[in-house]
Amino acid sequence: MTTMDLNENIKAMLERSNEATVGSCYIIKCQDLTSKICDTLKPVDLQRSLVSDNEETYSFELASSYLYLFHTQVAFLCLSLSFTQLEALKPICNPGFAYSAAVFQWIDGSGERHPFSMENWLADFCTPLGLHKFFDGPSSFLLDAYAYIFAMVPKRFDTLEEIQKITFNLHKMMPLDALIEDMSEDDIRYVYAVKHQSFNTYRWGCCVASQAISYVVANEAMDWAAETQAQANDGLPVVLLSLYEKYTCLRFTELITHLEKGRIKRLKNLMLKFQAFGTVTPANLSRWHNVKQIYAHLLEVNDIPSNPRHQQQTEHPDRTPAGDRTGTQ
Repeated sequence: MTTMDLNENIKAMLERSNEATVGSCYIIKCQDLTSKICDTLKPVDLQRSLVSDNEETYSFELASSYLYLFHTQVAFLCLSLSFTQLEALKPICNPGFAYSAAVFQWIDGSGERHPFSMENWLADFCTPLGLHKFFDGPSSFLLDAYAYIFAMVPKRFDTLEEIQKITFNLHKMMPLDALIEDMSEDDIRYVYAVKHQSFNTYRWGCCVASQAISYVVANEAMDWAAETQAQANDGLPVVLLSLYEKYTCLRFTELITHLEKGRIKRLKNLMLKFQAFGTVTPANLSRWHNVKQIYAHLLEVNDIPSNPRHQQQTEHPDRTPAGDRTGTQ
């Protein structure tokens, strides 16, 4: 990992060759992602597609993406999507709803449209890799999707209020300049870059919530490719570490409920190892205060700090927990 936002011991947790690793990241090329739905022989770096809800049709592009695999039997497929209309994201991930009526089409080199099922596509890609959706039954692969949203603007920000309005609109998956009267939500936290002393302006800010994190970044060159790479290198691992802790705890709860007694001992050992070495406190994550703030907010809005202790108490209600978040890493 090349990011300077994470401390070296934390980066080691995501390096395959390191003994302290808890997970690994793999780059999935666009052509490998789309081979199950796009019957084209020509490799592509971007796959143009359309999504339609009951009223509108929006265009978006799929690029090379990332797959994070963790040792606690949880994995995250991070699809890299881009669009000129932010409203396109809402029918894609349909936050807060278990059912989606969205219709998808991919566009070939001649401009012809071809319908495809998002659910079938994800199943066809994941199943050969031994990956399955987190929630069983007819639920969508995207039922509990977490959105990492970012937008670029050419001009730096004079006030924090500007950043708040834009990132809140990103959070609501609405146009950046949309007028919103009520910006109050219980699970929202804001983090900003330090004000530049010479320019007297801010370069970036973000809005952290339980289902999405939304960044706006000033980039005079409007270099989308460079900014996308920077977000994937620096910001994405921070989010994934918090989600890894959340879903590991949920996974342990599920396994404890269904495992036979003979296999529970192995699971308990895995849980103890996770508590002792697999969790990260904000203080140990980074040398940068705003990065630590983002991570702390991610843990808070997802109610992650109490989970490891809660699970230990659930298994042994009369025993003092063997480990706690504050004593790890």
